[in-house]
Amino acid sequence: MLVGGNKLSRGVTIEGLLVSYYVRIAPYYDTLLQMGRWFGYRGDYVDLTRLYTTELLIAWFHDLATAEEDLRRQVEMYDKKKATPQQFAPKIRSHPAMLVTAENKMRAAQEITQSYDGELVQTLRFPFGSADCLDRLRENLDYTRGFLGGLGEPATHQDGLVGWVDIPTGAIQDFLDRFWVMTQTSIHPPTVRNYIHEQSRLHELVRWRVLVHGQAHPTEALGREDLGISGLDPIGLISRSRLKSDPTSLGVITDPGDELYGLSYEDVQDAEDRAVLREFPTRGKAYRSKRNPEEGLLILYPISGNSAPTSARAANRIPLFAAGAERCTVLGYAVSFPFSNSPATVTYLQGPESRRR
Repeated sequence: MLVGGNKLSRGVTIEGLLVSYYVRIAPYYDTLLQMGRWFGYRGDYVDLTRLYTTELLIAWFHDLATAEEDLRRQVEMYDKKKATPQQFAPKIRSHPAMLVTAENKMRAAQEITQSYDGELVQTLRFPFGSADCLDRLRENLDYTRGFLGGLGEPATHQDGLVGWVDIPTGAIQDFLDRFWVMTQTSIHPPTVRNYIHEQSRLHELVRWRVLVHGQAHPTEALGREDLGISGLDPIGLISRSRLKSDPTSLGVITDPGDELYGLSYEDVQDAEDRAVLREFPTRGKAYRSKRNPEEGLLILYPISGNSAPTSARAANRIPLFAAGAERCTVLGYAVSFPFSNSPATVTYLQGPESRRR
């Protein structure tokens, strides 16, 4: 048995190490990533290795992986443009609780803002396990009923998808203000709201579509929920499960097909053809390129409290609520933004502008 701090954190690899306990909180990207080196890699018996840590550190490592993936996509984009390192400055997504590195090491780096244009942001984390979890979830449910009831009768209702058109920007901003969201890097509602406000001043995002993604074929196991939608019976609930390795996270709640709402058949076909040609990194990006800059899309996901992983995913997933625990419907949402050249509002850390030519 080995107990260590600075020595082990500097990349010492212990031969035959199988089980590690890691509890040191390091509020810096570079330090936390460095810790991963001594966990080791055992190709011949990787299935026997175990790492035990706290839920907070699991969440931070997950957020670091998200930031790293974002950085990789930037590099991939510049590679496609055949840009040189002198022509661009990579950006690292900021975090509400961590710094990229110690302030004395940042030197010429500076905080900048980056647009949400062409992006999809979504709620991934929920307060499972906390004392006020059910209270928060029920508050969101009650508020959403009032929000949807105020939209009037839906314009469309088919295969579990319920949609409204021409919703004013103010209604969306109010929703973002009042819907409680757990702190997470995948979405920061005040920033999203500010971006929408700035876009509306430039005559973009002045109208919205709202879509509720319900179950096309409701089941007794998942149940239904009254969402206060005018003229409709309770909506069939969908299933989403938690990540076993990161219990507050659902990993992803969206369905790529939801972003087709409001697009013509021709637009969808063209977007998919361009995605195949790798003009866009994902189909979602290609779909967003077809949306009018004046129109945004808010998607709501009513998730059954009875959700549990399928047998095929049971190794990596866990039910939304523990067996026998009190439960309720979980509401998540995603915001799909069209492409735009307007001002930005997402904070990143970037190298100095003077390096770009």
